Amino acid sequence: MKGNWRDSEATIVNENMGDTTVAEIRRDLWNARELIGGQQTYCVDIAPGMDMAIIVAMVVVLDERENEENEE
Repeated sequence: MKGNWRDSEATIVNENMGDTTVAEIRRDLWNARELIGGQQTYCVDIAPGMDMAIIVAMVVVLDERENEENEE
């Protein structure tokens, strides 16, 4: 993964395919859901031919890891 997860953008790459981008993740930190309701909203662009379920699972794992680090 490249980018800074805390800055709300990241890129998931496949190193076995010469650092080919397989997904891009963006998070708007200044939306009403996040400010009022505390709900995080993500936009994920997935490259054609990639397994969407695996990419979404990776995003969830990254988000959970970030939330655990922030709680400590």
